[in-house]
Amino acid sequence: MMNALVVFLLSVGTFFMLVSSIGLVRMPDVYTRMHTVSKGSTLGLVSLLLASGCFLACTDVTLKVFFAVVFHFLTNPVGVHMIARAAYFDLHIPFWNQTLTDEWKDTHPEAKESLQI
Repeated sequence: MMNALVVFLLSVGTFFMLVSSIGLVRMPDVYTRMHTVSKGSTLGLVSLLLASGCFLACTDVTLKVFFAVVFHFLTNPVGVHMIARAAYFDLHIPFWNQTLTDEWKDTHPEAKESLQI
């Protein structure tokens, strides 16, 4: 039973990592690429870590896997958000032309003038 769970978690993790890497190539702009990579890598890495914790089933390893999962869930969204803000406000990278909303345009006074295309 435990081996089936490990195989399932490894398959799910591999699937999400594969979809994440395909999304990195296929998405049209920086912001959608960051979204795809952050979500896919988070779900993929967590699944792979949980598979290793289930396979080894040792208290020390399980505790380390738990802290790695929590750390990744706390740091990955914040890091991706900060990179997206830097791309928008500092590098002035425009959105894809079919993007419908720009929720950041009213939050930074210089963004209105610098992003007019």
